[in-house]
Order: sequence, then C-alpha cells, then structure tokens
Amino acid sequence: MSIGHRAGEIDLTDYLLGLSYLVSVIGATQIGQVSLYEHGMGDALWSGDGVTITVGFVIGLVSFAGAWATNQVPLGELDEVETAAAIGVVVIFVAVSLIPPVREAVTGSQVWGSVAAVLSIAGYTLIAWK
Repeated sequence: MSIGHRAGEIDLTDYLLGLSYLVSVIGATQIGQVSLYEHGMGDALWSGDGVTITVGFVIGLVSFAGAWATNQVPLGELDEVETAAAIGVVVIFVAVSLIPPVREAVTGSQVWGSVAAVLSIAGYTLIAWK
C-alpha cells in the first residue's frame, strides 16, 4: 500500500499520480493542449503502420499502473462494474493509440474526446479510491 493509504480514501500518491493522469488524458484525447518541457502530451514518441505512441499515452499508463500498484487492488476485490471500468481505462488508452479509426474519432471530435476523457478519469478515480 502507499503511504497512509486506507481503503475508501485518496492519498497523496493518488493525488500526484491523478494530476499526471489527468494531464495525460487531456493531451492524449486532444481535448486540450498540454505541454511539459516543450513536449506536448499529443506528441508522438513512436509512430508506424497507423500506430502512434504519444507522450500522454505513456504517462497515462504509467500513472494508472502506479495507482494500481500503490493501492494493491486485486481484480477479485472489484465488483463487475468496477472491473469493467478498470479494464475500460486500459482499453480506451490502447484503442486510441493502436487503432487508427478510434484515434481519429476520439481526437477529431470534442464530444468523443470528452467522453473518452471522462470515462478514463472515472476509472482512475475508482482505482485510487479502492
């Protein structure tokens, strides 16, 4: 467990990882422009064959994995809705990065970008809260 973490609460580690996750989601879905040290969250780290790995994608997955690891949330402790939300976060991030039509739909529309961002942030909050 992370320092001072108790089930049903969000601790300092979750807040810090949550901030980086929020920034990465905004950049990855391109509903906003966020840059850090002159690197935008939507900037490609690697691209080929329609697959694009962005700065926001990497930071988002690292932040989510960090929240999962520090809160030590086994899938068996989550109910069906919580399991679907946790898996949905990863699916959204992977689909936006690896499936060009999904990426175009999410990054080309503020509505779909906002929906993807809200669902992702809700999934992160669920894991941070557990």
